[in-house]
Amino acid sequence: MSTEARTGGAWSRAVILVDMDAFFASIEQRDRPAWQGRPVAVTNGSLGTCIITCSYEARRHGVRTGMRLREARRLCPDLIQCAARPEHYAAVSTDIMRALEEITPDVEVFSVDEAFLDVTRCQRLWGTPETIAHMVRRKVKEVSGLGCSVGMSGDKSTAKFAAGLAKPGGCTLIPPWEAADRLRDVPVTELSGIKEGIGDTSRGTGRVPAAKSRAFRSACSRDASGIWVGVSGTCVRDWTPSRCAPSCPPPGRSGMAR
Repeated sequence: MSTEARTGGAWSRAVILVDMDAFFASIEQRDRPAWQGRPVAVTNGSLGTCIITCSYEARRHGVRTGMRLREARRLCPDLIQCAARPEHYAAVSTDIMRALEEITPDVEVFSVDEAFLDVTRCQRLWGTPETIAHMVRRKVKEVSGLGCSVGMSGDKSTAKFAAGLAKPGGCTLIPPWEAADRLRDVPVTELSGIKEGIGDTSRGTGRVPAAKSRAFRSACSRDASGIWVGVSGTCVRDWTPSRCAPSCPPPGRSGMAR
């Protein structure tokens, strides 16, 4: 057991991934109170035929991103179509990201609705990792009126994985010393930045458990301070950003769904 686990002290490394819940659709529901609790689909323009994203109410009927509107209406006759407002979504995102910088200056905007926060150096100021994680959720709600899911661990890939475990509105912490056990039976391709190609190369299959995969152990990500670290959360010995960057880029954007 690690020193942090025994003493309940600060984590040696603490990274948070903030993932907004159904971001575009949630903004439309926020701005139109009559739509709250109802199935909403955002399309590219008022005449758009393809769904960019949809609310969780719509998802419960089987509606999905990329689905044709005609098929979505068959699954959910009460579906509300809404034209996307990209500039508005970007403005809301900017407000959220600026607010997160009030908690830590080490913020990496991962996409319009996701951000990594390195709060390692903020624990003396704000308290335990769990306290900071809930503080982040409250800050997002305060500035935007929107919900988000939060994942926290000792590295970016595990934090992003954790954020997806309890959506929407979840807050999942995977302490660094528990990461290997928690990921033991997780296919490596479920980690951000490790797709089928890398997964297949690691053992000839994309279903290698993340905690045992060579790709998992060697994959690296760049934190908000510009320091390259291994997925384990420890510094990659003898590696420099310039050597690491070409073969180990930061996790890519996972898709258009918001």
